[in-house]
Amino acid sequence: MVLGQRETRRGAIIPTMPGLFITLFFVVFATTGGLWVLKSLAAKAEWHLDPAESVGVAGLLALGAIGTLTGTLGMIPGGLRWAMPLVGGAAVILGIVGFLKGAGAAWRFAKPEGNAAVFPLVLGLLAMFPLIAALSPSTMIDWDSIAYHMAIPKLWLESGQVERIYTIHHSNFPSTINALYLYGLTWGDQFGAKGFSWSILILGAIALYGLARRWAGPGHAWWAPLAFMASPVVLWESGTAYIDVAHGLFTGLAVLYTGELLLRLRESGKADSLLTALAVLNWGFTLGTKFTGLQTFAAAGLLAILFAGRKVGVAAKPVVVIALGAVLIASPWFVKNVMSTGNPVFPFFYEKLGGTGWDQFRADIYRNEQQTFGVGWAQLYSPKQPGETFERMREGRDFRMIGHAMLGLGYQPGRYVNPGQTQGAGFPTGAIGIACLAALVLAATSGRRELRINYVLAWTGLSLLLWFFLSQQSRYLTFLVVPSAVLVPMLWPTLRLAPLLGGLVGLQAAYTAFYLNTSQTTDQLRVLTGQVSPDRYEKERVGFASAAKVINENTTVTKVALFDEVFGFFLEKPYFWANPGHSDQIKFERIGDGVALAAEFRRQGISHAYVNFAFSAPEERSKWLSTAGLVPETPYTESERGLMLNNRELNWKVLLADAVAQGEMSPDGPPTGNSILLKVN
Repeated sequence: MVLGQRETRRGAIIPTMPGLFITLFFVVFATTGGLWVLKSLAAKAEWHLDPAESVGVAGLLALGAIGTLTGTLGMIPGGLRWAMPLVGGAAVILGIVGFLKGAGAAWRFAKPEGNAAVFPLVLGLLAMFPLIAALSPSTMIDWDSIAYHMAIPKLWLESGQVERIYTIHHSNFPSTINALYLYGLTWGDQFGAKGFSWSILILGAIALYGLARRWAGPGHAWWAPLAFMASPVVLWESGTAYIDVAHGLFTGLAVLYTGELLLRLRESGKADSLLTALAVLNWGFTLGTKFTGLQTFAAAGLLAILFAGRKVGVAAKPVVVIALGAVLIASPWFVKNVMSTGNPVFPFFYEKLGGTGWDQFRADIYRNEQQTFGVGWAQLYSPKQPGETFERMREGRDFRMIGHAMLGLGYQPGRYVNPGQTQGAGFPTGAIGIACLAALVLAATSGRRELRINYVLAWTGLSLLLWFFLSQQSRYLTFLVVPSAVLVPMLWPTLRLAPLLGGLVGLQAAYTAFYLNTSQTTDQLRVLTGQVSPDRYEKERVGFASAAKVINENTTVTKVALFDEVFGFFLEKPYFWANPGHSDQIKFERIGDGVALAAEFRRQGISHAYVNFAFSAPEERSKWLSTAGLVPETPYTESERGLMLNNRELNWKVLLADAVAQGEMSPDGPPTGNSILLKVN
């Protein structure tokens, strides 16, 4: 597949399928190779993982290893051109060896008997919803998928290197899962990339079933994968290129194995090497997937010391091994940031760690955006002054609102999902689900006092507290679904309300399926049944898709600056996010007029600027067009111009309009209802 041939690839539904299925075959080989390695390493262990647990965990760890190795080697200039064939080829070869060594036999599952036979059927039905989504073009609901989760790997492929993309700060995030999308994009465009998300869902369900069967016995083990897949955020994201499900599985499994390690340590007085290894790998990939893994990792380490009790001396060694091993696995992503920005967690903690291409103005914008999620944070804004971002008056988080926050996670996280979080306009697919919360609450109140359960509950509580005071994005808590799902079968034998909990899980699954079906699946089926072409479907639901086609076909475009638009994934021309909050590539605060702005564009080789008006009020759009001299209506008043020019977040609008009015730039084609493409004269 050649990147850029999107139109010809999507003229019919058949081309959307091979990419995803190539990914599935790749995952099967990677999992089988990982299973062979895992069994070889654990051959001398005094106990063994459940067969299903082995398959699921081996697959997840294999994908984590592939992403980490590909990303690490890809940081070498030109490295992706040889790292991908090397790492990807090695994964396939290991898979072939695994099959030859008999590891492929693990894929054969016994047929469930009796009432248990209904569970695979329900799970299979649930899995169809994200599969249909993965085979359909992403829409604006998949915002981060097309804004950066797939866009950044695409840019890395074009440059042949995993590197900092100066105007997209997300390129500095840990990218173990995004690195997998390099493969999917190569052989199957976005459908190949999203195939990894769906595969991770299936591997996670298998792993949780096996772990629950080992911990709680076979009687109720099926409830674990059902509770996992019933979560709205889990099922929805598994048909997208979001990474929270993978991050949640690495984190959740790491916590569960750490809890089991502490239990065995208390019972036997010695650390278990297999559990230590599993904790190291899962924690390593947790840190290598999202920055939020740092806080959950720190919480788990602190609690491990506390729960070790009198065995703290014995526990110290495995805790240190886990900490050092996990940091070592994830370190390439942090070293990359230090080398490219000077800050290992760029763009966070700018006040303490700094970072090139960033300043306090942009740090304030980013922090404010993160803190607009959820409830309990009082924010008042004063008029913006020249040279300043804003003055913010904080009263801190109101701890009395924590109950509100918990309930919002369960059913309608309107204020926990963007866009529109400040108005409560989020959508239910961002919820972790009421069944997840119920399992955690019932476990905490059940009176059952088992160390590994108590450890998980303590970690859950501390993680929730950190989430409440930092950024209340609901998908940041996807990792809670994993341990809560395992708690369901563990509580069943002793919990009087077990049937109620099972009913909640069933109702949650039914609701999630119903909502996904009505909100997206019915519409996506129009693509899969050929009623509408993938290209037409995409263009009708992503405003920039049509504009991107025009830009791609415009031979005069050499580099385009995108204003209020982040879906550069659809472009085959060089582009960058031009709004002031993304980087300091264009220092708008130092530019005095439209002539100077156009001169800066020319200096940087920027031939065009694209302005998206979709998120502007109609009167704002009219004023901008009038100020630019494109329509005979009311331009900005002198007072409005002054306020905007003194506002570092908005001054680009006046400067860009002035550049057009002064003849330095001009429309390249007529403006559409929601956008305009400008060329530098």
